Amino acid sequence: MSSRCSSAKPLLLMVDDVPSNIHVLAQSLKDDFDIMIATDGPSALSLVHEKERPDLILLDVMMPGMDGYEVCKLLQSHSSTSSIPVIFVTAKSDVTAEEYGLKLGAVDYITKPFTTSVVRARVNTHLKLKSLVRQLEEANQRLSDKLSLLQQQHEKMLTYSTELAEVRERQKLFSQVFESTNDGVMITDIKGNIIAVNNAFTQVSGYSEAEVIGLPPRMLRSGRHDQTFYSEMWKSIKSTGHWTGEVWNKKKSGELFLELLTISAVLDDDGRIKCYIGVFSDITQLREVQQRMDFLTWHDPLTSLPNRLLFTDRLSQLMGSTSRQEGLGSLLVFGLQRFSDLCVTRGSALGDKILHDLSKELQDYITDGNSLARLEGDQFALLLPQVHSSSALAIDAAHQQADAIQQLVVRFSSAIENDLFQLRAAVGVAIYPDAPDEAVTSVISRAETAYFRAKSAGSDGGPAVFFESSMGERIEQRLTDEHRLRLGIQNDQLRVYLQSQVCSDGRLHGAEALVRWEHPDDGLISPAMFIPLAEGSDLIVQIDRWMIDQVSALLGGLRDSHPALKMSVNVSSRCFQCDDFVDYTQQCLQRYNANPAQLVIEVTESTMLDNIDRVVGKMIALADSGVSFSIDDFGTGYSSLFYLKSLPLAELKIDQSFIRDMLNDAGDAELVNVIQQIASRFDLSVVAEGVETEEQAEYLRQNGRPLMQGYLFSIPEPASEWLKRIEPCLEKDKH
Repeated sequence: MSSRCSSAKPLLLMVDDVPSNIHVLAQSLKDDFDIMIATDGPSALSLVHEKERPDLILLDVMMPGMDGYEVCKLLQSHSSTSSIPVIFVTAKSDVTAEEYGLKLGAVDYITKPFTTSVVRARVNTHLKLKSLVRQLEEANQRLSDKLSLLQQQHEKMLTYSTELAEVRERQKLFSQVFESTNDGVMITDIKGNIIAVNNAFTQVSGYSEAEVIGLPPRMLRSGRHDQTFYSEMWKSIKSTGHWTGEVWNKKKSGELFLELLTISAVLDDDGRIKCYIGVFSDITQLREVQQRMDFLTWHDPLTSLPNRLLFTDRLSQLMGSTSRQEGLGSLLVFGLQRFSDLCVTRGSALGDKILHDLSKELQDYITDGNSLARLEGDQFALLLPQVHSSSALAIDAAHQQADAIQQLVVRFSSAIENDLFQLRAAVGVAIYPDAPDEAVTSVISRAETAYFRAKSAGSDGGPAVFFESSMGERIEQRLTDEHRLRLGIQNDQLRVYLQSQVCSDGRLHGAEALVRWEHPDDGLISPAMFIPLAEGSDLIVQIDRWMIDQVSALLGGLRDSHPALKMSVNVSSRCFQCDDFVDYTQQCLQRYNANPAQLVIEVTESTMLDNIDRVVGKMIALADSGVSFSIDDFGTGYSSLFYLKSLPLAELKIDQSFIRDMLNDAGDAELVNVIQQIASRFDLSVVAEGVETEEQAEYLRQNGRPLMQGYLFSIPEPASEWLKRIEPCLEKDKH
């Protein structure tokens, strides 16, 4: 058998009769390991016995001829191969098969489908354990050898009195080695009674030397091993002279601990057993770390619920059962509305506590706790184990479960003391299988799609949303449109359009800057088509920043010639959440030498509700530099007098819906008048949007005389054309 240099990578033997399985796994592991491959049991045994001995074997169970279990038995039966760690990698996922594989001597059992990162982590763990065990065994053997040697030397010193000084020195050395080692050492006579222990033994076990001398080691037994275990141990010692393995023992305090123990028989010159030496290391913490690592591979650390990986495996098993029964099952994905807002305003620590406590409530409610999982964030999944004969029955069961979950969340939310957030659950449902050979990931994806649709529908915890094929098509179309818009921004396809704002006497006051998208193939695209798309992603921030830059450039060109002209631009609440929003706006104004007093930033009332402290701070910083602020569509939102008093506002814009109907609806007319009275009370100017008829304009001239904006005066047009058209008006106003 060839040897390998110490710097070589660990050698893995992969045994599987399906070449594609070997290829996928080998490709992911080849950078960290040297790979040997066998496609059947006999070939694997031949490689192990006749060529290089691998450091670890990844062994499939289900192979024609000789299966993986038989291969493992044969490896364990030979002393030369019994120490090679074997990990079963198989599609057999039932508990009985796993227990049988581990009983045969395998160190681990991984079921398919699996992730290669998990396999790599498990392989590395067992290689490290093997290396540690080997080091401990070697250390124990070296110590046993030293002790045996010292014992022999001790006997010679008794025989030769002339060497008394040397004997004493060697006894001192024996004592130093015996007492200084970190491993526990216990020596028994041939009858099995303890005749010596070292300090490490007393520290680990809690027994003093006086308490154990003359007693058999069975006083340490934990009760976890049956008599067969100890019979096999002594059978090995008597036949081979030593035994190494893991043993659970009990300390004097009653606490159990796991030790890696090596027992060696010490022989005299005639080959007869003189005594037994046991050397052990406490590996309890090492085992706990391994178990914790295994737990975290399959569970969520915050809630201890199954994670996405384990949930996917369980769904796969249930789908197989559902398919065999030719029935239908239900998968629910649910989460908390406005949970991200809660975390932003109240802190992630409270968010984690809510998820932890809610998971406990869910586990108490759901009898089959294995069917509940935390996928990510506030997103949970519930697998209904029942198999239904019709879609109507499956849908009805899912509806009932979804209603129960939503009611549970409402009760849970009401129990949270001193919290303004009322949590509600959004629930998405997928009935499976959608097709005879539907993949597990497809079922989860459909349920998540329905969940996101439910979450976007509102924050009141509406009814559960069931997946429809059109949802996937809409999502795909949205992603396509979002990609087109992203490219449009990158390729300079956005355009600035301006719409005039005039005083009641007809003088030009300024303009509102509006964004348009000029696509090279589709022409001019309405903002109603792409602004909602941008607001649902990060693109709205890019568009708002581009508009601020362009409007600053326009104002820079008008600073000297028309210093009184105002130009307004609408900015989304997302821009206000950016830490550099104030600096960016001020840099744009400085770059084009624009007068900040000519810039009006329009904000919606909803912006006031999104973390008002941060919004107010940024508004005040910009107002101090001269920028004005206007509330757009005033009267359609929450219309709080608090922020009219607290914010650095200069203007209110009356929504066009009130202007459109004010001549025919007394309520709208009264509302328009009240808004102007409120503005006057707070010394704010007013802009009436959507003025389209001379009758509307005349009414406004007779009632409040606000600034006016609408098709009666100007349609939105490219900035360059607007500037050319209004230049005579500007010159006239100057004179």
